[in-house]
Amino acid sequence: MNHPFLKSIPKQDPLIMETEFDASPERVFKAWTSVEDILQWFGSGDGGPDRASVDLRVDGKWQFVFVDKDGHSDYLSGQYLNIEPNKLLEFSWAHTRVMADGSEQITPKPKVTITFEPRENRCFLRLVHKSISTDSARENIIGGWGASLIKMKGLVE
Repeated sequence: MNHPFLKSIPKQDPLIMETEFDASPERVFKAWTSVEDILQWFGSGDGGPDRASVDLRVDGKWQFVFVDKDGHSDYLSGQYLNIEPNKLLEFSWAHTRVMADGSEQITPKPKVTITFEPRENRCFLRLVHKSISTDSARENIIGGWGASLIKMKGLVE
């Protein structure tokens, strides 16, 4: 999959996406850390997560929950590893899918690093998602991050 924000070589680790926002780094950082904002921009579909929680501190946990019409639940979750307000977010990432019968599929825990750089009255964002386990997971993640960043632009600009 090719996406205008994708800067890394397809099928090679890490996945790198970059874009600029017509908003301050403070506003873009808030969009990543405010549950109210996350519910509006995160996710590849029309809506956002059904629920989200953020404990914004090093070792604090985050979780976004999506429930589909078939009764499957998808949990994206992780732990904050490094936080520099308005400059850097680094966190672990796990995807857990709970099937209708209660069984679970869990991905390994890659790491995501997001940097926020001021450029005049704008914010340059660089997202690095490391250690994605399969090509199909990588394609899904590219599509998800791409769609989410487009929705974030609509929220913060």
